[in-house]
Amino acid sequence: MKNILYKFVLGLSAIMLTFCGEPDLPYDEVTIQNNNGAFLRVVEVTSPTFDLFDIENSSFEITLDAFDNQDGDLIENVVFTVDHIDNTLVGGDTTITERVEVLTVPASEFSMNDDSGLPRVNVSISAAETLAALGITATDIDGTDRFSFKWTLNLTNGDSYNEDNSSNSVAGETFYSSTFSSNVNVICGIADDAFTGTYTYEPLGAGPFGVAPFGDNQQTVEVFSNGGTSRFVSLDYLPQFVPGNPFDFTFDVVCSSVIPEDNQPTGVGCGAAILIGSPSAADFGTVDPTNEDEIIVTILDMQVDGNCGADPVPVSFRLFR
Repeated sequence: MKNILYKFVLGLSAIMLTFCGEPDLPYDEVTIQNNNGAFLRVVEVTSPTFDLFDIENSSFEITLDAFDNQDGDLIENVVFTVDHIDNTLVGGDTTITERVEVLTVPASEFSMNDDSGLPRVNVSISAAETLAALGITATDIDGTDRFSFKWTLNLTNGDSYNEDNSSNSVAGETFYSSTFSSNVNVICGIADDAFTGTYTYEPLGAGPFGVAPFGDNQQTVEVFSNGGTSRFVSLDYLPQFVPGNPFDFTFDVVCSSVIPEDNQPTGVGCGAAILIGSPSAADFGTVDPTNEDEIIVTILDMQVDGNCGADPVPVSFRLFR
């Protein structure tokens, strides 16, 4: 354990040093010339849910920046695929459909972005397109189901990059943020101010390091709305070892379930950022849609372990008032 924690602290120092340079373009000309790979940086996921009550107007929307060593000239296209994870079968079983292609984005759709200095594209895939690609209809889905989108960046030189050949650093570090995947939850619409305001945080279990991921003691926190069913709360990750390291933890209130967003960078790790995310459907947190006084949240701690050598484990905490 001492060895793990030692590496953990060194990893955090390395991350902190890495991001002390230019905030907008955290790479230099040497990096550009020497990097023979490519990645797609997730700038923002603006629409991460399909509303069961408004399928016709629901869509998955994401903004991506592309990086290669020729300022985007190597981009051929980006291919999106999807499968449907049915979490609402009788008996609590889960089924997953065969993964299918749903959209191909050509290089011509990218345009240079002044802020990042990289080619950028805004992608929108409607729920209707998704259902049609999978050969299902709105009657085949329910709250807590999810759609797993993945994408592959194809280059004109024949190379391809996706989550199968990207490293922990590319997936987890704050700038790269190149997960090559995103889950879209099926939700039941709620009021924008529901499940917001002042709550008390209470840990309900420990993670791989033997401590509660967001602190071992009760604390007062504020829950805010991202719009729709998405909520966020500022929490310190592993404050027992690295105090003063807050990040906005995001989760969805999905009918009677609480589902964290996947691949959330914590800013802490052992050379790369630890990512936390959503557990399996059987371990989802719970909420009573008619009572906003308690929210049980279960995360998948160490979804990506940041090179810390720890296995993913579900850990719960309670927000109450």
